[in-house]
Amino acid sequence: MDKLKFSFATPADEIALKQFLETNHLLNEDIEPADLKHFLMARDGTEVVGLVGLEIKADCALLRSLAVKKDYRNKGLATLLVDKIEEHARTLNINTLYLLTLTAEAFFSQHEFKRTEREMAPRGIQNTAEFKDLCPASAALMVKTIAAGTQGEFLQRKELRGELNDGQNFGEDEKRRVLPGKSPGKKRKII
Repeated sequence: MDKLKFSFATPADEIALKQFLETNHLLNEDIEPADLKHFLMARDGTEVVGLVGLEIKADCALLRSLAVKKDYRNKGLATLLVDKIEEHARTLNINTLYLLTLTAEAFFSQHEFKRTEREMAPRGIQNTAEFKDLCPASAALMVKTIAAGTQGEFLQRKELRGELNDGQNFGEDEKRRVLPGKSPGKKRKII
């Protein structure tokens, strides 16, 4: 995991990004070149090994296309991608994240997403191609309110939840950080 590089996609990444999604059985036909700047790619050398994106709608966004290459699963990469895309959303003043899933409800529940009724989604989310046309009505709609704040506040919230103790989520200087007077909380399952 230490050798992975993370960067947001550019138009030059469109083919590789869509091929990666297709290989992982995820939808990609609605992704336009202008959308790529909000897709975070994890690479091992030049190979794409993980991906997650945002489709931004005013002060909320659809978290979409979380995928990890088979050989890199169960090592914390999906958790790391979700953490990084949430932080990116905060920098864009996004208050709420939504997602649709057929297979990963348990994973996202561990990351504080809650299932909600589809009609509760804001109009911008309901008008996305993924919501209207691409994902079946049986897909679970999940929501998470993300707090705006500084990077320090973000790390402090993560530490209070016990998420920095496994050393998988952030860089070397943030591993095993324990705040004075606070004990780490329950750890999340790493996938």
